[in-house]
Amino acid sequence: MYDPTGFAEKPNPEDLCACAACCCTLISCYWKYPNCLGCYEKGTVVCLELEGVCCKTGLQEGALCLCTRGEVQCVKPRTCCKLESQYCCYDCRCALPCDEEVPCMVTILGLTFCKEYECTCNCGDRVQAKTSTTTPPKQAQV
Repeated sequence: MYDPTGFAEKPNPEDLCACAACCCTLISCYWKYPNCLGCYEKGTVVCLELEGVCCKTGLQEGALCLCTRGEVQCVKPRTCCKLESQYCCYDCRCALPCDEEVPCMVTILGLTFCKEYECTCNCGDRVQAKTSTTTPPKQAQV
């Protein structure tokens, strides 16, 4: 499940279309407009975490553009290392160990051969499956 903690400008993995991946490294296209404009980075190495945005569209009422915002903090270790970088429509991620936002994948030219340790053959696969908020229809009782 997508964890929207941190800055609101963080790209949602449901909106990323995998182009190339090799195990714990993933390169995707991010076409969601206007969210794809600007830059976003978040990185964690053991207990040090940094996050920053640059030249993003304004999310608050009356704001036109967010020029820059960033923070660095010490956190309780949750992973060995993880990095997410988004520059306009280009998104690059890596994580060790892999997680839901950076699944273990093998993708070449948009064709996913393996995802989350299972063989698959999907073209234009999303990094994370869209979550359904609707409930399935009830079946008629006889």
